[in-house]
Amino acid sequence: MDLRWLANLRSATPAVAMPVTLVDLLRAALPDGNAVASLEQEVKLLLDAVAVRTVSSGRWALWAILEACKRVRAGDEVIVPAYTCPTVGLAVIAAGLRPVPCDVSYEDFNIAPEKIEALINDRTVAVVAAHMFGTPCDMDLLRRLSEDASILLIEDAAQAAGARYKGRLVGSIGDAACFSFGRGKNWRALEGGLAVAKDPRVGKALDLVCKALPRVSTLQPAVTFCKMVATVLGSQPQAWALLRHLPFLGIGQEATSMGDPAAQLESWQARLSHQKFAVLRQLNVQRQKAADMIKQALADRPLRWQSVRPDDTGAYVRLPVVIEDSTYRAHVMDKLRNLNIDVSPFYSRPLYRYDWWPTTSVHECPNAEVLPRQMC
Repeated sequence: MDLRWLANLRSATPAVAMPVTLVDLLRAALPDGNAVASLEQEVKLLLDAVAVRTVSSGRWALWAILEACKRVRAGDEVIVPAYTCPTVGLAVIAAGLRPVPCDVSYEDFNIAPEKIEALINDRTVAVVAAHMFGTPCDMDLLRRLSEDASILLIEDAAQAAGARYKGRLVGSIGDAACFSFGRGKNWRALEGGLAVAKDPRVGKALDLVCKALPRVSTLQPAVTFCKMVATVLGSQPQAWALLRHLPFLGIGQEATSMGDPAAQLESWQARLSHQKFAVLRQLNVQRQKAADMIKQALADRPLRWQSVRPDDTGAYVRLPVVIEDSTYRAHVMDKLRNLNIDVSPFYSRPLYRYDWWPTTSVHECPNAEVLPRQMC
């Protein structure tokens, strides 16, 4: 086994968009019976929503929205980006619906609006617009398409909390939206998610879905808290450099299931989410400045960055770059890894190439095929 990476233990830093400290966890652990209601109400006012409900994870937030949508709109198909987080497709399947992949844009990596119309039929319930890596989708086009077809538009804002499309916060434009407080997100409370409804019909159904979710057991909050302490400690540079090389921990592996069953969010997690929300905008601005500096420093290299429209503001939860030359891409990735900078192709393949994908025919999605091979 090659252990030369041990020499760089002290300089390794995990890819964390929002730091969480032990002090944050201890503050969140203070008793607060109104923590969940307070968080939901603040987000409801911020996004001008009709309903906001917290759940145990972002993927279950999307599932809850899909469960609500199928009570509002007849059908069994949901159009999803062909290249996105695997949990999008998993949530669709968990809701008893069939995911229909749509190719993505080679420029901004988001779902390609011009490809959607051909996929809409009388079985289509909704289209999911995932704001990839924090960059907003073209919401005007998506809004027009969904309204013309009388289908629902769901924003997956798990990677884009605080991002803006033409000045409007993502999550406030579609008929519904989901957010994640997961470990790799920019609104980071280590676990948890948020389901938002703008459409009154979806909001009413969402309330029913989330109220039926079980509460956690008496011991579960203590167990979860201990896991979060371990996560915070493991995110420290020296610990991270060691832990990420231990394969049995599964760090950096792609999701292949929905994880623990859906449940209501624990009170202390809501309190932590509320605390971290206060610094969300500040950290988004810091990451945007850092991204601009990196792009400027590498302007003379054969790199192509994710496109962001001039009127939009990204969240920069990640900074993906496309390198078309495979040899040069491998060289860049090796250099970055030698500096203990986390680098990977993000999602390794289109959704329909995962083992869990339903065995149905899929039309061609060329951009979704090529991006995993060129991105890092």
